[in-house]
Amino acid sequence: MSFHHFIRHIPILTFSIFLPVALSANPTQIAFLDHAYTVLDKATIKELDESDFLKRFAFYEVISHSEKEGVRIARYLTGRSTYIELYAEGERDGTKVGLGIMSESPGDIDIIKNRLSQESVAFKSSLMTRNLGEEEVNFLQDLALGDDEVDLWAAEYISSYMNNPLSQREPAEHENDQISRERYLPDGYQQHQFRDIQKVVIELDPSHAASLISLLKAAGYNVNRGGNTFSATGERDAIEVISKEDGKGRIREIHMLLNDPVKGKHVEAIGNTSLTVGPGRSAVWVLND
Repeated sequence: MSFHHFIRHIPILTFSIFLPVALSANPTQIAFLDHAYTVLDKATIKELDESDFLKRFAFYEVISHSEKEGVRIARYLTGRSTYIELYAEGERDGTKVGLGIMSESPGDIDIIKNRLSQESVAFKSSLMTRNLGEEEVNFLQDLALGDDEVDLWAAEYISSYMNNPLSQREPAEHENDQISRERYLPDGYQQHQFRDIQKVVIELDPSHAASLISLLKAAGYNVNRGGNTFSATGERDAIEVISKEDGKGRIREIHMLLNDPVKGKHVEAIGNTSLTVGPGRSAVWVLND
């Protein structure tokens, strides 16, 4: 699992649970897309870093994270409540692709755990902490369904962290905004075109595809199948899962919502990716085709 501006991850509680709670066919959606990450070739990453067009299009950051294994360099395209995370080949150990969802009401992650348990889906839970000043505080709780090949998770921020002045998070706008993704992320998107992710197209092998679909169903996504493609539709976003026996584990496309409509269509080739902006308030970034 990977988080924007992430400082420290200490799994202080890890277990799998199986609780007898019924899973409804189409439960109310209680978790939404947070972010996805993938690995691209070094030449493409270099062109992304040097692209003036991309920096005008999106709030783009290159951030170095110090970890016990060394320094990890990540690129972020951050929207209002979702973001994209990119790595160059060789810059990230372990998993090469990941997708996570986030609940926005305290306690909803426990509902997801119960729903997964009812379907006999195994997972691991952990509590993540961060240092705020001289104090180590609880940051978020998460559940992971992935492994060393693919990173799949759901998470929920801790209210006390979000309300701690040292966390430097913006004030809650209303009662239901205590642990929202929008409150956690910076507002740099307001000066760019990219506003949020509308759909992610991810290719996985059948086993990992099944795990992701189980997670999305537990979160309340409506899932339909057409051949080897699963379409998970939520209230605010959609996730298309392509299941292939030789699935490479990769993000293939990112469909985006823009802040404002644009006239016509512009196609920008950046390395081995292609970003199509417009017409209207939509953009599609083909990353791994």
